[in-house]
Amino acid sequence: MYEREIVSVPGNHDGKYHPADTAKIKLEHSPMYYFLRNFCAKQRGVSPDNLNKLQRRTMTQPYPYFLLDTPFASIIGLYTNVLNGGQLDSPAVSATGKDAVQFQWLVRTLKRLAREKHRKPILIMLHYPPLSGAANFRRRGAPDCPTTPEPRPNLGLASILFRAFELAEIYPDAVVSAHAHLYQRIHCEVSLKKGSKTIPFWIVGNGGHAPVESLWTKCSGEPAEPVTVPFPVVIPKGTELPDGVSAQVRQYNDSDFGFLRITINRKKLVGEFFAVYPLSNDDSERVPTRHDAHTVAFDFD
Repeated sequence: MYEREIVSVPGNHDGKYHPADTAKIKLEHSPMYYFLRNFCAKQRGVSPDNLNKLQRRTMTQPYPYFLLDTPFASIIGLYTNVLNGGQLDSPAVSATGKDAVQFQWLVRTLKRLAREKHRKPILIMLHYPPLSGAANFRRRGAPDCPTTPEPRPNLGLASILFRAFELAEIYPDAVVSAHAHLYQRIHCEVSLKKGSKTIPFWIVGNGGHAPVESLWTKCSGEPAEPVTVPFPVVIPKGTELPDGVSAQVRQYNDSDFGFLRITINRKKLVGEFFAVYPLSNDDSERVPTRHDAHTVAFDFD
């Protein structure tokens, strides 16, 4: 059992039904009900969903999207809903309009953080990747690639986020996502009035769900030709990066399971990706090995 406390950002499976799972599990409520019961409880206590008498306690997060304030960083957890490709509000409403409650909350939160007397690093944690270099990334939110006949957003997730950054007049210092079962470190370069800013966009979705995805599989399922880093991200239909913004994949791992460790102090953030390589022919014997590392330096007043 994993003994550490868990602060959770819900993923797409936390909010959707699947007919086979529903028949097997016999859910009495929506999947999101169980997320709220375990992570957004009114008070801490042993979860009613514990199995085998484990004593995992519930958490008291305020909602599926929230601000976690810590001494060294402000961490925004965003629920990107069920829609393939990610969305901050229902596709039935304007993704960035006055009726977009989640989007407006994000803008207000960023503005409040921008006004703080002693600025701290801002990290955004979400499930769907806003940017990716994968050959098949166009299918995530793009109606021109055959997938399921579900509604599509008018705006891609990256466009929604950058619109929020522009309105709040502040950019995060790092963005971490998952969903795709691989690792990517993407550098987003933003031109500002005073100089420029490099924002790492990490995708860390290879924590255990098999199989690890190839970065070089086309939407059709055919293999694509691998490209040496750095290379530009794939821009899905419905996404437009603002003027003065560009993004490149600087490192990736699409063959191993692994995890990202982020260390923060007042001067810098260090993100380290550890891949779990086999020590021998026995796959049960594995050791984490640092495969990638990136440092973000801070110069806040």
